[in-house]
Amino acid sequence: ELKPLVLNVVRKAERLVVDDPTMDKEYQAIGGNANFCKLSQRLAFGDAGGAVAEGRIATLQCLSGTGSLRVGSSLSPSVKFGL
Repeated sequence: ELKPLVLNVVRKAERLVVDDPTMDKEYQAIGGNANFCKLSQRLAFGDAGGAVAEGRIATLQCLSGTGSLRVGSSLSPSVKFGL
């Protein structure tokens, strides 16, 4: 019927969020969740000093994969990649 397949695990996760009265459903700050961004830096660039330790890496959290790619492509002409 041209409807997307929703996996049972997704439905279960949605139900957990909806049924949990303590779950914070507010929007994140404009840059995203700070801990998520920090851990993403570690995942992408590693722990070993360099640009991350020197504070030369900026990270922000975007909504969805295609949204993130759009933001990244918009920034790339103005970013200096001399890490």
